[in-house]
Amino acid sequence: MADIPYVLQYNKRDLPSAAPVEYMEFLLNNRDWQVPSFTSVAHRCEGVFEALNMITRMLLNKFISQNQPQYA
Repeated sequence: MADIPYVLQYNKRDLPSAAPVEYMEFLLNNRDWQVPSFTSVAHRCEGVFEALNMITRMLLNKFISQNQPQYA
């Protein structure tokens, strides 16, 4: 997973039974290298674009850094 850019998106935040974000972060993003995370309510388009924008930026940065010429 270290080589693949990814984000965490916590969806269904409008439901009363949704687990607290802090708990989800503890379970899923509790490591030395944390990834960006976003809350969302997809059917209202809340938080979806932000997560998509971040993963797109991360992928472009990875692509650009891998294709930089290496000079000695």
